[in-house]
Amino acid sequence: GDYFADIIISSNDPVNSEFTVPAHMHVIGIPTIVTNTDSLFYGDVYTGQTDTLVVEFMNTGTYTLNVTNITNTHSEFSTSLTSFSLEVGDTQKVEFYFTPTVTGPISDVFIVSSNDTSNPSYPIYVDGYGIPGTGIEDEQLGIPKEYCVEQNFPNPFNPSTTIRFGLPEVSTVSVIVYDILGREITRLFEGKRNAGFHRVVWNADVASGVYLFRIVAKSESSDRKFVDVKKMIFMK
Repeated sequence: GDYFADIIISSNDPVNSEFTVPAHMHVIGIPTIVTNTDSLFYGDVYTGQTDTLVVEFMNTGTYTLNVTNITNTHSEFSTSLTSFSLEVGDTQKVEFYFTPTVTGPISDVFIVSSNDTSNPSYPIYVDGYGIPGTGIEDEQLGIPKEYCVEQNFPNPFNPSTTIRFGLPEVSTVSVIVYDILGREITRLFEGKRNAGFHRVVWNADVASGVYLFRIVAKSESSDRKFVDVKKMIFMK
């Protein structure tokens, strides 16, 4: 706010023993940047595919927070926003993407520049691992009315098989393979996919036998959820 005062100066000056100096001071608050996490770990992501994690920014200070830039070094990592403003008490969700182009571990640091004088270069650490081989592909075959998943083909198979599924809306999807005892073997895909038909390929390196694949899809815009489990046979 604004503060006003008169400063009275007294001296032994015989002509002007006392005079007044008006004073004005304008005080502003301090923005404070806070996030729900300062590190993101994506785990294994197939090369050419994108995984998404979300960071929630908050302004817990007493003045408007202005994020002027979000920068990083490696092109495999990116964000949905690079600048925004937050009034006191407001929050903003920002998506952070990882799209590996090579195999192996990849690390980076996003620097969030803002007018928070106590932390003008806020770091967010990101780590992921690019893996080759199995991946997920989009198919240009329209959009299904309901969630669906087909039996893998071929079945039985050796060494690879394809799992095809359909999403009626943007969804977070996981496709996980288990053995017949329910032990997890591998995660074929975890991430967000657009509405439409998609397929994921499993290049298996396991013992002959019966396996299960479980697909879980959760809508990004509603409370719809889809779960299905199917058997498949690997034969050497």
